[in-house]
Amino acid sequence: MQYTVHLHKPNGRTISYATTLLAYTAEYVLLHARWTMPPMDLGVLCFEPEDVLLEYFYPTRWYNVFALYTPTGTLKGWYCNLARPARLHPAAVESDDLLLDLVVLPEPRTLHLLDAEEYAAWGLAQHDPAAHAAVQAALAELSALAQAGAPPFGMQPLEPLDQFVPTLMPLEMEM
Repeated sequence: MQYTVHLHKPNGRTISYATTLLAYTAEYVLLHARWTMPPMDLGVLCFEPEDVLLEYFYPTRWYNVFALYTPTGTLKGWYCNLARPARLHPAAVESDDLLLDLVVLPEPRTLHLLDAEEYAAWGLAQHDPAAHAAVQAALAELSALAQAGAPPFGMQPLEPLDQFVPTLMPLEMEM
């Protein structure tokens, strides 16, 4: 089933794209997509054309997690967005990005915090202390789950999925 993701950025921009729904539970939505945009090198992890993403969105957690695989199924790592709890709809999910990101590399298991300066300059701690506290708790939770190899941070290779999975392409970008 096709499912749409709407990522809302703090600057008011929204990135929307089509995915395939793999699981919809009370705890999370699991989506599958392919990266078709130009390479995006984060310094510690690079998204490249045809990479496969398994995307976990949670309605009660202050983050979402993207497991990133090569087109042949080798795990590259996990990209975690610190975000407000996802709003799940029958055919879409909405996520409010809070700028701070965590990259988890599989071997050796290492964690890399991204955009900490941008997050600090944004001032969430000052203008929404409760949200800032939730982000800090979520970061600690993600770190503990990743270090323990607990879901969704398993070490399994990607199992073959339907070849007709949609590509990760923006449907619309609002500026």
